[in-house]
Amino acid sequence: MCTSRTTLRAGALILACSTFAASAQQPTSRPLKQPSLTDEQQRLVEKLVQACAEERRRVIQEQKGLIAELAKPVRGSGKEAAEARRQQPAKKRAAKERLKELQDQRKLFPPTLPRKTEEWRVGMVGILDRSKPIADIWRVDQVLSSDELLVHFHWNSGPLFNLPAGMSGESQTFWLKGHPTEGVVSGQKIDMNDVLLHIRETKTYPTAGGGSNTTFVLEVVDPVVIRAVETALQSARTKEKE
Repeated sequence: MCTSRTTLRAGALILACSTFAASAQQPTSRPLKQPSLTDEQQRLVEKLVQACAEERRRVIQEQKGLIAELAKPVRGSGKEAAEARRQQPAKKRAAKERLKELQDQRKLFPPTLPRKTEEWRVGMVGILDRSKPIADIWRVDQVLSSDELLVHFHWNSGPLFNLPAGMSGESQTFWLKGHPTEGVVSGQKIDMNDVLLHIRETKTYPTAGGGSNTTFVLEVVDPVVIRAVETALQSARTKEKE
């Protein structure tokens, strides 16, 4: 459980994924179990090892596709085409430099959850897809315990200024676990867009009017998992030096 602010931002997760990448290159790809980890946490560590490696491959492939597109000649005439041709060499250089950064084993993007929740499955782990200009709002519906909330997640594919006026887009209620609730009240907005989340299970809860609703339980990944990642990196580096 998280007893303090545990919103693990992308920077910390990149460090974690870098650790996974380094350890995954060793002959034993399965991370050694840490004494402080439960079996469930150990399984999550192993899941993240695979997820981070897959994310790294995906991002590199996308960058290679961008480089291939930039290699094509700019067609057309007029000011816009001329400006595109003028900028093309600089964009090529920047894209190639970015590819080098991505290929560095120490640098890795965190895994992302699919943008469409209908593609979510129990066991997935990642942050929300931030690849498009979006404005996401997490609103507390109900405080359930010291670290559990019912949250109404609203996301939009349009520009930031489209929200919250009109609240166009999609929305869904989730059971959020592992977020401190001290000082949190119903209706409050919380920032969860860069937090590493584990889709742990589904849960059915009663709704007003005597009905019920089944939703995903999203659990904030415990910092102990991140510390286990750091330990794995240190161990891998020590073995390389021996």
